[in-house]
Amino acid sequence: MTRTEEFLIELDEGMLQYFRDIADELVGRFGMSRAEAVARINAAYEGADIEPYPDLMCHEEPDHWAYGLYFLPKSGRSPHGESVGDLTGWETRPAPPKGSHVWTLAECTPRSQGPWIRAVPDPAGGIAEPTPFAPSENSRGGGRMTETFIQEVGEGYSCT
Repeated sequence: MTRTEEFLIELDEGMLQYFRDIADELVGRFGMSRAEAVARINAAYEGADIEPYPDLMCHEEPDHWAYGLYFLPKSGRSPHGESVGDLTGWETRPAPPKGSHVWTLAECTPRSQGPWIRAVPDPAGGIAEPTPFAPSENSRGGGRMTETFIQEVGEGYSCT
């Protein structure tokens, strides 16, 4: 069981993937950034005692937990799975406050939305201050983040 840079929870490899699947659901279903999805998960589960895969929470699909992290419960229940229909009557949970310690990833936006930045290696390790630049075929997202995260972000994103 280890703690990663993204999640503030000790997880084995199986549960790490499960939590990443929850974050994928939040991003895909609700259009939030990966950084916000991870912040919501961290806010809800920091300090939780998660067992190795398959933890008891694995009896539900990741989308179940994603809906619970995004919507406030109504009569003690959250929308999920096949029961999801019209979501207009559901109130969304506010995202954790920006600047909170649960925000462990940099905010990234699709390149088409800018702003454009370039990551520059910091001589002390990691990434230095972002530098504005015009987009190009060889550009890569960056900012104040780890080199590992830059590789995960990939070519289609810009981070601040």
